[in-house]
Amino acid sequence: FIGPLAKVLVRQAALSASSAGDLYQTLGAKISNEADRTSFMRRAEAKPATDHSGPTLGGTRPGAASGSFTPPAGVLVPPEVQAAAQEALTLILGPIAKVLVRQALARSRSTDEFFDLLAGHLTRDDNRAEFRRQLRKYRDPRP
Repeated sequence: FIGPLAKVLVRQAALSASSAGDLYQTLGAKISNEADRTSFMRRAEAKPATDHSGPTLGGTRPGAASGSFTPPAGVLVPPEVQAAAQEALTLILGPIAKVLVRQALARSRSTDEFFDLLAGHLTRDDNRAEFRRQLRKYRDPRP
């Protein structure tokens, strides 16, 4: 809908977006043609960043090393768990996952709370179930 500028706009919007819906709203506002904007928003609502037949919104495949980040010191969630969560979320939401993981880390006090915060961004039950299934082995042990 926008052309080569889309890559730059997605990166900029992902830095300030607090959810996938927020990301899509910000990007939709950049599409000047109303019919194209409407089509974009319909696609975003119907199937948010889950088509992996081609490049992702960020231009790299999900889970690529370039999308990783260094966690802040003193975080209660182990780095390997953070990376697994980011990869699982990226498969569903695309590049906004990096921002959402960073935000969830700042607000969580346990691995389970971290996962719950991230799962809260997934609007479809099947996506939420798949996300939780992928991260099941990292759940906090129950006493």
